[in-house]
Amino acid sequence: MSAANKKEAKHRNSPSHLTIPTGVVVFVLACAGVAWANGGGILNSAHDFSSSSQPASAWNLSGQICYSCHAPHDFGHDKYESGLHWNHTTSNATYSTYVTSDGLAAPQPSGSSKLCLGCHDGTIAIDDFDGSTSSRNTYLSEYRDEFQIPGRLDRGQNLGRTHPVGVEYSYDPSDPDGLHSPTEPMGFSVSINDVLDNGKVVCSSCHDVHNNVSLEAANLLRAPMTVSQGSASGLCLSCHKK
Repeated sequence: MSAANKKEAKHRNSPSHLTIPTGVVVFVLACAGVAWANGGGILNSAHDFSSSSQPASAWNLSGQICYSCHAPHDFGHDKYESGLHWNHTTSNATYSTYVTSDGLAAPQPSGSSKLCLGCHDGTIAIDDFDGSTSSRNTYLSEYRDEFQIPGRLDRGQNLGRTHPVGVEYSYDPSDPDGLHSPTEPMGFSVSINDVLDNGKVVCSSCHDVHNNVSLEAANLLRAPMTVSQGSASGLCLSCHKK
């Protein structure tokens, strides 16, 4: 190879002359914009009730992280019927649900949302788990009032002021103003499909209850909602086109 050819080959292979595929550039830029992720896990998250510095030390007598929700062995409490080796009493409340502009009411919550509401609707004591190790008299309104489902006179049982749960994710590829394809990403989850429960929107579609991929200091949200968190209405726009 001549000296001129060697010089040309060296120039083509230099970092400043490499051609990067467009998809790689988009991926790198996307990663640069997702520095808001926390994903530190359940330890020290909003659902970690093990710390002696938390008010939970008064009612989480076991001092464990997982035990107030899950039990590795069910000692006759039959909470397994709720799924996930569930160790906490679930709510039997009947809720007022979201009503569309067409007058259609969302269904009663089902699936994993029922497990969340066992604490967050305020009708069941948050220390009502395991059947024997708790005093069963600490309610969310007393512990962290801001985390109880919002409402007015029927606070806790009024889901009409929250995003509807238990509804089908009704993707229509022909609707330019509708929902994104369920195969598209949702925050740091692989896809929207991954945060649905049998194709339905549930509480954990927006909130990462185990803090694996959620935002720091944002109520366990999977994507930002404010500019200070990283993107205005980013959570909404993850699913909704507008």
